[in-house]
Amino acid sequence: PVARGEGALSRRNWVLAAALIAPIVLRSLWVDQGAYARGLPVSTPDYASFRQATPPLGSPVSTASDPSPTYGLVLLDWAHQNQFAVPELGSLASALANRGARVEVASLSYDFSALPLEERLKYADAYLVAAPTLEFTPAEVRAVARFVERGGRLVVISDPTRGSTAFDPFGFYLGPSFGDVAVANGLLAPHGLVFSDDYLYNVHRNEGNFRNVFLESATEDPITAGVDSAAFYGARSITSLRGTVLLVGDDYTFSSKTDRGGELAAAATDPSGNVLALGDLTFLMPPYDEVASNARLVENVAGFLAGGGRLRNMEDFPYLFARPIAIVPTDDFPLTADHLRSLAAAQIVLGSLGQDVSLALSGAGATDQVVFALFDNPDAIRPYLDGIPLVLPSESQDGKLTIPGLPPFDPTGVGVLLVSHNAGGTTLIVLAQNSADLEATFNLVTNRDLSGCFVHGAAAICQVGAGGISGFTFNDTGLTDFGGDLFLPTPSP
Repeated sequence: PVARGEGALSRRNWVLAAALIAPIVLRSLWVDQGAYARGLPVSTPDYASFRQATPPLGSPVSTASDPSPTYGLVLLDWAHQNQFAVPELGSLASALANRGARVEVASLSYDFSALPLEERLKYADAYLVAAPTLEFTPAEVRAVARFVERGGRLVVISDPTRGSTAFDPFGFYLGPSFGDVAVANGLLAPHGLVFSDDYLYNVHRNEGNFRNVFLESATEDPITAGVDSAAFYGARSITSLRGTVLLVGDDYTFSSKTDRGGELAAAATDPSGNVLALGDLTFLMPPYDEVASNARLVENVAGFLAGGGRLRNMEDFPYLFARPIAIVPTDDFPLTADHLRSLAAAQIVLGSLGQDVSLALSGAGATDQVVFALFDNPDAIRPYLDGIPLVLPSESQDGKLTIPGLPPFDPTGVGVLLVSHNAGGTTLIVLAQNSADLEATFNLVTNRDLSGCFVHGAAAICQVGAGGISGFTFNDTGLTDFGGDLFLPTPSP
């Protein structure tokens, strides 16, 4: 009985093994039909004939044919959580350097002795703001607006690919990234330029991606000169109120906000021509600056920043000069022991501002200069006025001093600082009634202190001696005009 049981178990095992193996054998014989043997040749693509798509590269831009070099300082904003690294703007910095312009980075500082933006703009010729995400204060917005009014150049760049993410002090994530539109628009509000919170796209004609759009020149302008077609890599659209639209997309370039198109702009200027808004940052950077006419556009933007030729006035005190300074003693302010101390102090103070100071026998050949004259000696300053219709007391019937834009007033106890510009440079004219007042007025320059003065355009009127001014009143804060807001106060540096 035991043998018969073992035989039955053995047969069941063979049956189970056959049940497992049979499907595999049948599938191999029926489905796979044995070992694989390729029949007809399989056709493959002709890889040798393939050509990799490349962007349209522009011709190298030569600076040899550019205008003669200009000189100035471009202030690069990096104090408002700007979403870029300074080396990314290397191509633009090189183009500025070729024009003799210097770039100064204004970074966020917790040093209380650091100059605020308002003071930095006094010696700058242009201000470049790219992808800011920290809001400008109302005082900073006003300072930038006054800077533009005084002839300064402003470039504001927004970019939809740049954003900032919020974290708490412990490094925990607080929210999604936010862009730069609100901050940039707050700075541009006084100038009639507005960025849209969108990006441009074109599915018909683009540079390898629907968000990489081609733009054409919309008008003849120095910024678009030589630009046949520019490629922007993720660009915001711009609205210019009464300004000039510079670069636009074609009819198939749409806004992501509305999915509508029709000559959407990505570059524009304000009505004054001193403010430029650009909707893309990437085109300024290698290798994208070599695509299409981008290299030429970068050069033109550099020319815009460096070529303003801003003229200083008394609102820029003490940064009135852009070139070496010659102090010119005159018969009214001779080089004597009494005046030597003031001249030496001026050399030290102006030298601390990075301005070379020397003495000159005359103004001939001097680029920027300081000259002195008394009110009763008009012949001494006429060569420096460059058409300014100043009427000195000795030239008027009532013995009053008339400065353009102001009513005539009694000059007793008054010192005047007047900035004049001509082809040779900048001249600071120091005027007073007598030698003591003349020296006291000049000492305001060496002390960098106009807290007792009020400025009106190119002139600063200061009380340096005893006396009153008809039509004006001096008080503890300086000169007060009761006939209208003719003066703007200048705070002490």
